[in-house]
Amino acid sequence: MIASDPPKGLHHLNDSGDPKIVNSAAQGWYRFLAGHQSGDDYGVAGIEDDDWQATTSNSDHNEYLGKAEDKTSDGGFGNIVENTMTAYCTGCHGIFHEQDNTAVGSSPWLRHPSDVVIPNSGEYSAYTTYDPQAPVARPDLSTISDSSQVRPGTDLVMCLSCHRPHGSPYPDMLRWDYSNMVAGGSGSGGCFTCHTQKNQSP
Repeated sequence: MIASDPPKGLHHLNDSGDPKIVNSAAQGWYRFLAGHQSGDDYGVAGIEDDDWQATTSNSDHNEYLGKAEDKTSDGGFGNIVENTMTAYCTGCHGIFHEQDNTAVGSSPWLRHPSDVVIPNSGEYSAYTTYDPQAPVARPDLSTISDSSQVRPGTDLVMCLSCHRPHGSPYPDMLRWDYSNMVAGGSGSGGCFTCHTQKNQSP
């Protein structure tokens, strides 16, 4: 990074504004997250939980903005221009989940998709009750009628669906212990929140 380059991730602007949808610099952006891959005039839009998730349930949690993006090399994360959480994360992790994996030296695509619509078919269609352990992003924060529901075919998996931004006790800042996610092992939670049939024996 050249010293004259503008920073891509800024925290802690003045946090004033409506506690419902926070989506502007005047409000301090969502959780103070301003400036990211989209540029200095952008920040993260979201709905802040009243107690900042000190308590959580399927109807008591933060809400995040998401947008389905093409992840190929000519339209990948480096081209995100939105006020999404993923756009903020890509300020530093711009190619990590990009579909063209030549940048990380391997093929096929081995990273988990992010900012991709959760399919409304197969095992994914069973994720319909919101689990704060596997949060989703919404394409439009103003149209959420029931925050306890997940809408496969509309809502999206995002960076924070699997990772905790300020760290966790698990490797890679995951929200759960990945070593306990054993396919066919009858476990629950974590990856199995979306992959609802992978925990079943063949």
